[in-house]
Amino acid sequence: MQHKLIPKISIVSNIVKLNDSLKETWAYKDILIDSVPGLSILKAHNLTLSHEKEKEVFVAILDSEIDINHKAINNNIWINLKEIPR
Repeated sequence: MQHKLIPKISIVSNIVKLNDSLKETWAYKDILIDSVPGLSILKAHNLTLSHEKEKEVFVAILDSEIDINHKAINNNIWINLKEIPR
């Protein structure tokens, strides 16, 4: 079986939901709240990004070819039809 490879495409990813086990990682810890020197990600988010609306983000795969018919990604593929091929 021959796969068709198309360069210059993007994959739409699913959003990762914050769960309780993720909240227990050091990145979410705060030295002032729980005495663990972490990154205080929730505090940083609340101070900087909480007022912004969510945006759909597209991640481009550059310099790669991908099988757009692969069952793991075929329902999550977006092709930029406005792109000018080189």
